[in-house]
Amino acid sequence: MGVINSQQEAAEALAKEKIDLTLAFLRARIEMPFASFDAPKGFDGIDSKSCEFEYVICCQMGGKYHVIGKLPAEIEVENYAVKQFSTMVTKNLEMARERVAELVEHSERLKKERIDGYQQLRKDAAPESKLGIPQ
Repeated sequence: MGVINSQQEAAEALAKEKIDLTLAFLRARIEMPFASFDAPKGFDGIDSKSCEFEYVICCQMGGKYHVIGKLPAEIEVENYAVKQFSTMVTKNLEMARERVAELVEHSERLKKERIDGYQQLRKDAAPESKLGIPQ
């Protein structure tokens, strides 16, 4: 009985690690997406307040991906998508551990640079008010 429980616990821990690595990968990609675009008016009102990610529908034509719609995300769909994506991200688990850690580190540097840049722009635009109060 103890062996079965420990095997089950090990399998659950491995599955959780794969999901955690996948979420770390996806969150890191926010700073360096594969592609980005301004949302068309047709996406207005299709919000995902309970989910972390948004879902667009694409098709491939002529070697390019074409965004043709957007789905309102639901937590069940998100969990399914992350679980399915984790099979690709963690195909080679040892490599995934290393590469995702590197990606997260790089993403954190980019995020810091972006935030520092915004803060500098803000300082340059209005270093202090006339009352001497920092902005």
